[in-house]
Amino acid sequence: KLAIIYVFCVLIPVIVTNWVVISAIKSNVRNQEAIRMQNVMDRIKYNIQSEVEGCISIASNLCTDKVINQFLIREYTSNLEYFSDYKTTLQNNVLRYYYNSQKINQIILYTDNATIINGGSFWRIDTILGTEWYKEFVHSGKDIYLATYYDEKKKYLGIQSAPRTISLIQKLDYFDTGVMEKFVKIDLQYTAIKNEILNEKIDGDIYICNKEYVLFSNQIAENERKAFLPQSELDINQATYQDNFRVASDEWTIYIMPMKIGIGKMIKESEQMVWYLIMINLLLPTIIITLISKSFSGRIKLMELYFEKVKQEEFQLIEGSVGEDEIGDLIKSYNVMVLKI
Repeated sequence: KLAIIYVFCVLIPVIVTNWVVISAIKSNVRNQEAIRMQNVMDRIKYNIQSEVEGCISIASNLCTDKVINQFLIREYTSNLEYFSDYKTTLQNNVLRYYYNSQKINQIILYTDNATIINGGSFWRIDTILGTEWYKEFVHSGKDIYLATYYDEKKKYLGIQSAPRTISLIQKLDYFDTGVMEKFVKIDLQYTAIKNEILNEKIDGDIYICNKEYVLFSNQIAENERKAFLPQSELDINQATYQDNFRVASDEWTIYIMPMKIGIGKMIKESEQMVWYLIMINLLLPTIIITLISKSFSGRIKLMELYFEKVKQEEFQLIEGSVGEDEIGDLIKSYNVMVLKI
């Protein structure tokens, strides 16, 4: 009976209760991890969108800048005339200050004006007609276009000029005369954006992709001077978390592949504590019930032995400590009965 009481009143309730506690801990850990990963994705989205929107703002200001527009469409009769106007334009324009406030690598304005001398921030369109990014921009037919490409010309330049390039391109058609093609191309600092992603300290992999390439990741060993990894080579089925977001004219996706050991470790640490509690909760009742069981069974067997002697008409007193509980009272009553006989 004590065993039945132990199983149904101690063992089963303890196991069920602690199983519920462990399940709640697992669910809570997973929820916390999901919230943390969502916060990481939100920060990445905010930082990237802020940088690109800053470039769009700069491009819009240049688009509505009358001085810039006049400089781009004016036909120059000599190099001296061009450089004189070039110097005046830069003195009366805030173009050079944009580099300081944004994560911008360079700003170049292109025009179809044949009298422009290539250099600095102003270039003729005929110098980039064969580039892939220009062909994609023209083919898109959009006024604002986000180009992602590998620039071979930057391959042997300094660290700040990563060949992996993300450029915002916008037509300068606010004062459109219908005579010349004009647009501005703003290259973001790839390394600065990548460093922000590296600062996201998580136990897992982060990948930011467009439809074609893996644009950024938090892999320290990844060489940003190599070409973009094709998005098709990334096993996105392993991603536990993902989120899509708009970046100018493009759509990007964040994939996060957390290491299972990270969340598993947190659950395991919590489980260990719960199992310790289970052991304590079971050990104490087990010891107490075992001691009680031995006390009961020992004295009951003793009484059984003396009652067998009574059947043989041997009346003997039960000696020793009989206890102060109900069984002890029963043994005392037996001794009284034997004395009266």
